[in-house]
Amino acid sequence: MLGHTTRTQKPHSMNYAIDPNDKRPFCIKCNKHVSPQIGVVHKSGPSLLVDSPGPVDSIIRNEAQFTRKFCTECGDPLAEIEFCPQCQKKVPVRIGEKFVGVARGSYQETRDCMMCGKRLAGPSCFVATAAFGSPFAAEVVSLREFRDGVLLRRAAGRAFVAGYYRVSPPIAALVARFPSLAIVVRATLRPVIMCLRRVRISHRRS
Repeated sequence: MLGHTTRTQKPHSMNYAIDPNDKRPFCIKCNKHVSPQIGVVHKSGPSLLVDSPGPVDSIIRNEAQFTRKFCTECGDPLAEIEFCPQCQKKVPVRIGEKFVGVARGSYQETRDCMMCGKRLAGPSCFVATAAFGSPFAAEVVSLREFRDGVLLRRAAGRAFVAGYYRVSPPIAALVARFPSLAIVVRATLRPVIMCLRRVRISHRRS
């Protein structure tokens, strides 16, 4: 497994020679499917000083690493082939990383269609938002308030939030793509949200 620095991946042509039946990733520069070489991308963001109960404050370092696929011929990062709901076909998808803060897991993976630029998965693509259709839906606001008012005040809660934001983007992408799945997720989340509202009210009173 090799270490790599992050490179900016730009499309060289809009006429991509994509074979929908080829499961291998796609090299934009070589314009073909290739067998990948596995490497690691290291990311480092600003550190955060956190108040601790003891005499010494702790420091949270915003560091992350991502396993990536690289072209064995030119060395460029490879694009995955995924379905884009806006293009209505399989397209090459650029995979990147975005710093989103400590509470949301430091860095998160992003996936952008290289044909139309639509973000297929990333920091703004969360399961509840995808299910309820808006970050301002009452249910989404309730979940956000529970995250900020309860979970982020405890170390275990912060760890849970960080883990959730690492795994949620691909799930949110599926929910956004399939309306029937969004219905199931909404039906599942509503009783959970009701319980969380009660917990938050009790937390305020205590």
